[in-house]
Amino acid sequence: MRKGARIVSIVPDGRKGGNFAQTTIAGRSVKVALGAAKLAYFGKSTFVFAKSRWTEAGLTADFTMGPKVEQNDSKEKAEEYLIAFYTNCVTEWLRGDPIDFAPMGGYWPDFVGSGGK
Repeated sequence: MRKGARIVSIVPDGRKGGNFAQTTIAGRSVKVALGAAKLAYFGKSTFVFAKSRWTEAGLTADFTMGPKVEQNDSKEKAEEYLIAFYTNCVTEWLRGDPIDFAPMGGYWPDFVGSGGK
């Protein structure tokens, strides 16, 4: 990742991984896997949130650019960036038009039934 620009798709939906954080989205406690923060820290990468959106032309991809992990940022700062950015993007996505309710990958068990159980 340091040798050139790469796109790495990781969805921090809390299904897998060993290092998690908690955030609150739409009044629910949501587990966030921190693997994307680790990769962004080592690659000094920018976080991007991907979702689909309906337009007159049909289904399109919509990408929201987030914070970039800079050279002097710590791993903890990268985790803070991810959690805040992810929380904000998912909150806006949930509040949006129901026709746009389709993420570009991922599954949020905390919004299904009783915490995905």
